[in-house]
Amino acid sequence: GDDEVERFAFACADEMKIDGLRAAPSELSGPTVLAEDLCGTTAVAARKMTPSERALVLFKRKLRNRESAKRSRVRKEETLRSLIVKRDVLQAQAQAQNEELARLITENAQLLQMPHGTFGTVDCA
Repeated sequence: GDDEVERFAFACADEMKIDGLRAAPSELSGPTVLAEDLCGTTAVAARKMTPSERALVLFKRKLRNRESAKRSRVRKEETLRSLIVKRDVLQAQAQAQNEELARLITENAQLLQMPHGTFGTVDCA
C-alpha cells in the first residue's frame, strides 16, 4: 500500500545516486508523488528531468522491479508445488505398476511350471 511505498522511498533515498546527487527522502515522498502511476519514462524525457525527478523515476523502476520479482517468486513456488504433486502421482502410479508387474511375473512363472495340456482344463473327477 501507500505506507509500504513511503517506507520504501525513505529506505531507498540514500541508495539512489544520480549524477553525483542524492535524492532526499522529502523529494521522494508526498501524497501527490507517490499516488502517481508507476509508469516508466523515455530517454528523451529523462534528459529534461531534474535530479529529484530522475531519482523518483529510478525509485519507481526499483519498485516495479521489486513487484515483478515478487510475482516471479510466487509463480515459481506455484510451479514447484504443481510439479511436486505430479511427481507424487507418477511415483504412486509407478509403484502400482511395479507391483502389478511382479504379480504377473509370478503368475507367469507358475503357469510355465504346469504340465503341458493341463492349462485351462477342468478336473471332472
